[in-house]
Amino acid sequence: MKINDASNGASEKDPPTPEEIRLGTRTHVLVRRITLACTLVLVAIVAFVATQVPLTTTVAYNRLGSEFRLPVFALLVLPVLLFSIWIRGRDLKKNGEIDTKERHMLVIFSSIFMTFCLVAQIVFASTFLDAS
Repeated sequence: MKINDASNGASEKDPPTPEEIRLGTRTHVLVRRITLACTLVLVAIVAFVATQVPLTTTVAYNRLGSEFRLPVFALLVLPVLLFSIWIRGRDLKKNGEIDTKERHMLVIFSSIFMTFCLVAQIVFASTFLDAS
């Protein structure tokens, strides 16, 4: 007895066209470049703060009734996170086979995430500058 794939709800995807592969590769490269640029801006913010305040400067962080003192080196968390994302993205979808919806979602969510990282780093850096 032969089972028909279409009757089971599994539909075969058409292979991507050369135009879709080109757009997928272009989107992937663009997002990786923006991630690297954002990482460099975050590192520049860390360097600026490190040259403006003593390295012994700490800021208070309260969570669940406990107070923590965060050193200036805590500013390195976001650049390290973005750099690791950039490194891991090198081999992702190397052949550019990204669906149209996936391309749009990649651009939208990466833009939101990069904006969040930049704003968070600026706010965090300003707390160190105010604490000195």
